[in-house]
Amino acid sequence: MATLVKSSSKFMGRKAVATDAPLPDNALMYLDFENGQFIRRTATGAVIRSNSITDVMSFTRATVATYFGDDGLLKYAAAGEPVIEYDQNTLACLGFRPEVQATNRVINSQNFLAANWSKTGIEVTDNDAVSPDGNKTASKIIEAAGAANTVHSLATTVTYAAVVGQPYTFSIFAKANSGSVMQIALPAGVVASAQFANFDLVNGKITRSSPLVMQANMKKCPNGWYRCSLTINPVAAGEPGFTVCLTGGNTAAEALPAYSATTVASIYIWGAQAERAAGYTSYIPTAGAEASRDADILTTPSGYTLIDSAKGAFFVSVVHPHSLKLLSTAYASLACVVVLDNAVEGAHYRLAWRGRDNMNGQAAFAELNAAGGTTVSINLPPLMAVSDSEQAAFCMFSTVDLSMKAFDGQVWNSASPTIMPATLSRICLGRSYIGASNWFNGHIKKFVYWADNISQSEAEEYFSVL
Repeated sequence: MATLVKSSSKFMGRKAVATDAPLPDNALMYLDFENGQFIRRTATGAVIRSNSITDVMSFTRATVATYFGDDGLLKYAAAGEPVIEYDQNTLACLGFRPEVQATNRVINSQNFLAANWSKTGIEVTDNDAVSPDGNKTASKIIEAAGAANTVHSLATTVTYAAVVGQPYTFSIFAKANSGSVMQIALPAGVVASAQFANFDLVNGKITRSSPLVMQANMKKCPNGWYRCSLTINPVAAGEPGFTVCLTGGNTAAEALPAYSATTVASIYIWGAQAERAAGYTSYIPTAGAEASRDADILTTPSGYTLIDSAKGAFFVSVVHPHSLKLLSTAYASLACVVVLDNAVEGAHYRLAWRGRDNMNGQAAFAELNAAGGTTVSINLPPLMAVSDSEQAAFCMFSTVDLSMKAFDGQVWNSASPTIMPATLSRICLGRSYIGASNWFNGHIKKFVYWADNISQSEAEEYFSVL
């Protein structure tokens, strides 16, 4: 089994939170993921202030996870360490990144000399360039000299068959060398005809894709790297044969192009991943066997008693994912950012963004009542997700008044449910009330909670300064 080389950068720590750092008036919780300030009031009236989120909230993830750090390099977070991620290019802090469980079905994600990678018309040089994590573990794939009218490709088997109607995504980090164009393709089989997308690694553009591709995505990373992906919607069961091709520099190449390499060219690749999802999630390294990343679960601590079931308010700001097809890590599911529940599936309040095929991805503050009645939603029309954008909302509820209100930064929207959740005991950030779906696939920058009624004027004032 191959050895995975990982970053060993020393963690220098963050500036301590001032002992007099204030909570907003009457607030019980202030979580500023962007600046590393986390404050929570306890049942005794004491106030906990820390630059570690795990001092004020409960967090679990049983495995390592990868993320981009404040130097733009890909990092490795230990099990139980929440991910605070940064933009790879601007180095701006994006906030807390919640993710659902995922598995990389490519058994060798960095070793392209391994047997699971089938090579046609190319040669591979291992450990030839510095990869996105700062280690010299990237491979070079080179057109074979003198190959006449040949497909120049590198194809992989995966360990998990496609299912009809359940999207499958292949992603890989790529960088131009003497070659400038890479194609990700899937031959006919689980799809009716070969599907593909061409990636211009010099200009950072997707230059062509086949009509039935569910989505193609290209995310710029430092030092000339891009994370490129192809998502398909299977029409037949079977094992997808995802293929990386060179095109001889042709940005308009057809699927699996065959050509003669008159001038030998090469590109760099690293970090291949295949997952049965509507887009890629954070990179999961593998070395000889598939590997999984556990789900991120961030909630108020067990036994936290200050949540008021009769009234409450919260402010939250988020940064949406680069790929809007993947608002949620579960296909066609809600992307839940804040959920107040009773630690079981049932009655809850939630702020969530819909998928792009449901009211154009519009946000809604909603409740599901204790009787299991129809969800009452307050739609927030201005809050339709925009790739890589920051958005915020202020939400309030009162069972005494049978009212729910939400402010989107422009107008107040309201509803009057006839029945509302009777008992609330937990706040979940970045995921659904329970279950394996509805995770938010972006980042949460800030969250503030009041177990109290807030006037609309107060809420608008907080909205402008938080």
